[in-house]
Amino acid sequence: MDQRKQRIRLGIFVAAAIVLLGGMILLFGGAPQRLFVSRNPYTIVFADAPGIGVGTPVRRSGVRIGEVSAVELDDQTGEVRVQILVVKKYSIRKNEEAVISQDLLSRDTTIDFVPIVAPSPPPVLKAPESEPTLKPPEPILKPPEPLPNKGDALKPVSFSEEVDNPPPPLGEPIVPGSVIRGRAPTDFRGIISQANDIIPTLQQSLNSIRRSAERFEQTIPLLELAIREFTQVGRAIREAVPELRRTNDEIRTLIQNARNIAPGLRRTNEELQVTLRNFGQVGETVNVLIQANQDKFVKALDQSTDVLQRISLLLSDENQRNVTATLRATQAASANFDNVLRNADELLRNANQASKPFAEPANAFSATST
Repeated sequence: MDQRKQRIRLGIFVAAAIVLLGGMILLFGGAPQRLFVSRNPYTIVFADAPGIGVGTPVRRSGVRIGEVSAVELDDQTGEVRVQILVVKKYSIRKNEEAVISQDLLSRDTTIDFVPIVAPSPPPVLKAPESEPTLKPPEPILKPPEPLPNKGDALKPVSFSEEVDNPPPPLGEPIVPGSVIRGRAPTDFRGIISQANDIIPTLQQSLNSIRRSAERFEQTIPLLELAIREFTQVGRAIREAVPELRRTNDEIRTLIQNARNIAPGLRRTNEELQVTLRNFGQVGETVNVLIQANQDKFVKALDQSTDVLQRISLLLSDENQRNVTATLRATQAASANFDNVLRNADELLRNANQASKPFAEPANAFSATST
């Protein structure tokens, strides 16, 4: 009896566990949503639908609104007809299109409904106004707005008033069961084929870059030499800086000296101006004197010409000859005068010798008398 009860309890426990496991499977697998939520069917036609299968999520604005229920391939046209089920509370608009999106990392595929971007209208050129109207200037200080009373109810603010740029208006909803034209994802194979076409040009570019790098390596020694020369120039400039400072100091002292000398130069200039004025006045007086005594100056010039004529007559050839003869005679007389002087000296010597016998008795007589 006890074994039978244990078996009944064990069976009940196993049955309850199976029921709980099935419930959890249904709960986490989304079966309740599929079973109890009403959905609208739509058909999307794609030219290519890679990664699309039953259960692929359908999203709108990033939110899941349904899933793929079936995928069929049209053998004649090669198009793919994808049937989707969208939750009834969500609708698909005419201004939206179905796009297949694939994640680059996880390769998860989804069908997204995105708004169709309408081309922007061309800008309208306005004709220039003939005379611009001047607006009156706005007052700087605006009157304060009246404060709301406590009894006034707060006005509800709409979404369009809060946002500066309101969203674009929604299109009309598409009737369930309609066929929608979808847009296939980007064909990476075409991109790869285009990349294969670009590879030769890239190879040429790489070769040219290599050549440029080799040329740059060849120019590196020249750059090093240029850098060394620049460093030498920098050193020379550093060495020349003290001399430049000294020169600057000398120029400053010279300017200061020039400033100190400037008053003296100004005085000298003023004195030179005064002297020039005096010379001008003296010149005017001399000019007046010459004009007043012009006749006297003419007479004096005439007399000077007469004197010069007389001097020229006095210094004629005959007078010059007579003067030379006189000079020769005086030279001869001076030579004879030297001889006379010599003879006079000898005569005086002889007279002295002759007077000595007479001078000795006189000297003796004078001594005895004393």
